[in-house]
Amino acid sequence: MAETVEPPLKTYRGNCHCTTFVYEFESPEIQTARECNCSICYKKGYLWVSPSAGSYRVVKGDEAALTAYTFGSGKWVHKFCGICATPLMVVNEEGGRRGINVSFSTCLRGAQGCIV
Repeated sequence: MAETVEPPLKTYRGNCHCTTFVYEFESPEIQTARECNCSICYKKGYLWVSPSAGSYRVVKGDEAALTAYTFGSGKWVHKFCGICATPLMVVNEEGGRRGINVSFSTCLRGAQGCIV
């Protein structure tokens, strides 16, 4: 029986434009991102990656201080920097899932630079 080889993890760091909020997460190399067809994601062209549970951490700032916006079913909370308005993530409070926006102009950086 062949062993399953896990891909190596990379640390990705992202931030809002004004750098008030900085975060990191570990993930295998990001090669694809998901599109969402809700009205806000579609109109703004957001692309999402979902870090595995426990790999996301805040480096600078306070996630509770981010501006939150919900609509429709209210299951997903869109979080933005209240100072520079950079769209950072969505959080599903019920399931604890998180999506990181990788399509904004302040790129998510990994060891090899900007991934988008």
